[in-house]
Amino acid sequence: MMSLAKGLKGSNPASQAISQNNLDILQKLDLLTIIAIDEAAFTSDLSNNTNTIILLCGIAAILAIVIGSITSDWIIQPILQLNAVTKQISNIYFVKPKSQTRIQEIQELNNCFVEMTEHLQSSFESLVDQKLYVSNLLEAMPIGVAIHSADGALTYLNDVGQSLLKTKIIAVQTADNLHSTFQIYIANTDQLYPVDQLPSSQAIAGKTCYLDNLEIVHGDERIPLEAKAAPVFSIEGKVNGAVVVFRDISDRKKTERILADYNRKLEQDVQQRTLDLQQEIQERQQAELALRQIEIELTNANQELARLANIDGLTKIANRRGFNQRLELEWRRMMRESQPLALLLFDVDYFKLYNDHYGHQLGDRCLEKLAETVDLIMRRPADMVARYGGEEFVVILPNTNLEGAAIVAALIHQAIRNLAIPHQRSLVSEIVSVSLGISCFVPTLERSPDILISQADRALYNAKQQGRNCSKIFDEH
Repeated sequence: MMSLAKGLKGSNPASQAISQNNLDILQKLDLLTIIAIDEAAFTSDLSNNTNTIILLCGIAAILAIVIGSITSDWIIQPILQLNAVTKQISNIYFVKPKSQTRIQEIQELNNCFVEMTEHLQSSFESLVDQKLYVSNLLEAMPIGVAIHSADGALTYLNDVGQSLLKTKIIAVQTADNLHSTFQIYIANTDQLYPVDQLPSSQAIAGKTCYLDNLEIVHGDERIPLEAKAAPVFSIEGKVNGAVVVFRDISDRKKTERILADYNRKLEQDVQQRTLDLQQEIQERQQAELALRQIEIELTNANQELARLANIDGLTKIANRRGFNQRLELEWRRMMRESQPLALLLFDVDYFKLYNDHYGHQLGDRCLEKLAETVDLIMRRPADMVARYGGEEFVVILPNTNLEGAAIVAALIHQAIRNLAIPHQRSLVSEIVSVSLGISCFVPTLERSPDILISQADRALYNAKQQGRNCSKIFDEH
């Protein structure tokens, strides 16, 4: 057994592998066998087997390479076709993969590509239809439409916009030359519109704006424009571009100028009319002031005439007419209040002889002094002294009884004596004196003011009969 084992160890690997099983079986048997084999005879068979095995391995390797090549080509060919189809799809050439393969995974991938191609083609056709619809819609719009990319470059301009801008230039690389390329000016100026304030620039900055102060200049022609711009946002909220719509507002500007001119003319007319009205109002005010002044003067004149009509021209106290009006007034008042009304009637003693001796001028002067003196005695507003006629005077004393009237009469006598006017022809005194009659009662409906005057006149007559230069109270008995 040991020799056999050693012999196996010296053989080639293939023979060693084959004999290993036998060796395992032999080891399980409890046998003791001794075999003697010639080494040359044993090794010659092993050498022949080794060469055969090497030949067979080479043939197997060549077959494996050939079969692997055929198999890899069979597997790679559908994948290359799918790759070609994918490249065509990326270039928008929707070609369906036509290869068939027995490899299930490749065939499933091929089927997925066919389905995806159909969906992409359908979506692309729909997108083309939508793009065509949008393009037709933009071209049909009666206003200019411009589309700008995120960097401000002009990527689309419809026919109306091209007509307004009078250009076929669409591709503008940068936003910096928009105003110079299209000759965009600030309205009514020779200044190009600032780039950063253009509608497209503001929209690219994320702002929605409206401007109506733009003008396109072509030689001597200036076209006023209004424009509205809005940013276009992506799903992430970033600005992808901008849309600007604009139109010619020449008619509107013309209408605005007409309205402005009309409003200016109307304002001027209103201002002129206002000035005319103000001047007319001033003239009327001046006329009213003049009329008012005339009225005041007429009122003053009437008052003066009334005063003159009621004032004695010589003595400047109330005349007979003024006396009658005041007596009537106080008569009604005292009758309402049931108060007494007193009346004093006096004249200058021997006044005719005074005039004959001293002359009428001194006679008038004498009457003036008497009137002035008696008028000063009247303390209350309602008291009144008047010239009754010639050298006769009358005093009205409302709310005065006989005792009060007698006191006033005594004051009159004393004041006249204090004047000390000389009267050399007087038969009762060497100075001017007066005779005075007093009457007094409470007015009633049964009586009239004439009764009061008549009683005072009769009392004056009694004073003259009893020597003059005195006062007498009317006595009904």
